[in-house]
Amino acid sequence: MAAHTAPLPPTPVKRAAIPPKQETTNNADDPTDLPPFDWDDLRRRFAAAMQDAEDREGKLMNELNELFAYFAVWAGSARGHEAHRGVRRLNTQMRFVQNEEEELGRKRDHYIKVVEAFKSALELLGE
Repeated sequence: MAAHTAPLPPTPVKRAAIPPKQETTNNADDPTDLPPFDWDDLRRRFAAAMQDAEDREGKLMNELNELFAYFAVWAGSARGHEAHRGVRRLNTQMRFVQNEEEELGRKRDHYIKVVEAFKSALELLGE
């Protein structure tokens, strides 16, 4: 069996030395003797702070609206530029297809003439 050990005594807590209270003649530390609070001043400061915040918010909103206007111009010009590029690309593809169709038509006509020439040659040989 395990040996039973006695619990350790608690460690003493070291406390900082607290200087004795100095007596003052005006009793400023007395919690029951509070100076009067100027609630009107608090309201004025709060209203001034709110007005300042609203002014800053208004300036930020104006700046944001200007940036939105710049963005709208940029987006519109990009859209117009892309539309112009798309039209040019379509025209290029149409010209390419038309040229290929014309080339194919010329080859077809050439092959028809070659076949007719062979037929004529065979007829001459057959006579």
